[in-house]
Amino acid sequence: MAGSGEIDVSLLDRLLRADGPILIHDLGELKRVAAALQVLRDRGCILDEHPQRGVRLVRTDLACWADYIEHRHSRGLGRRVSVYRETTSTQDVARQVVAAQGSAAIGEVIVADAQTAGRGRMGRRWFAPAGGGLLLTAIVSLEGSGPERLTLGSCCALADVVEAASEATARIRWPNDVLIDGAKVGGILVESVGGLGLIGIGLNVRLDPGDLPEHDGDIPLQATSLDDHGGVLDRLALLDRLLDRLEFCLEQATDQELHDAWRERSCLMQQRVTVLSAGRELRGRVIDLDPRHGLMLEVDQGTVTVLPAATTSLLDASK
Repeated sequence: MAGSGEIDVSLLDRLLRADGPILIHDLGELKRVAAALQVLRDRGCILDEHPQRGVRLVRTDLACWADYIEHRHSRGLGRRVSVYRETTSTQDVARQVVAAQGSAAIGEVIVADAQTAGRGRMGRRWFAPAGGGLLLTAIVSLEGSGPERLTLGSCCALADVVEAASEATARIRWPNDVLIDGAKVGGILVESVGGLGLIGIGLNVRLDPGDLPEHDGDIPLQATSLDDHGGVLDRLALLDRLLDRLEFCLEQATDQELHDAWRERSCLMQQRVTVLSAGRELRGRVIDLDPRHGLMLEVDQGTVTVLPAATTSLLDASK
């Protein structure tokens, strides 16, 4: 996405992190600041300016996201960013990137404002009106890890960001949902292609329930968004925080740390659940999670089985 002029990333960073307006003279030399603010306007950002109160960033535009993230994450996840106003799904784009670049694609992040064919697990759809969510795919290495751990780490990272950006308590519903008060605020889709992991993440930021269908097939949709729970952060700030947290959970956190974080936030521990796994319907009690292999279920026959996320779907949960 092209825009006129070069973005002053430091100034944009100050505006993103500010709790309120900043006086113009506190941002630096007036002529330079005026030019930098004009570049942000030219890139589609919305600014609220007042001669006495100063300037406040109301909303960023996608045209400045790549510059900001690539500067902030130049050596890690997000060192390359592709931004789309609309695409079928960020997972589709990521597959194309991996096919073209192979392992050189590690660290690239694909972001979209809207998806025409967003998807979740087991063929389900992901609904997100344009501008209402944070939609991305991060391309990572599978070396020393696997889809189960990527899903676990991504859920923990997303839950951390949800809590930091709102007044809510986040819960994790295995294998890939983050909830607030029982309603879905975000989800994860982990796929592997060409020996690399594709971590698809959808986070509802500003959501009007009227923009969503009531069902996905025969499954009722219960959704919420950050702005329903005091979340006021710009989507670019959320992306910045999420990439930081995602990189930590995937590369620095131990299996035990992720396991403990999941147990603390899980809404399924010790609950009776019905799952569909590899075509079989199982009923039992959730007793734990193996970070590398999946959910540990004590089935009604008394045996313990480990269910991988890739081939298991949660059908029902109860106390």
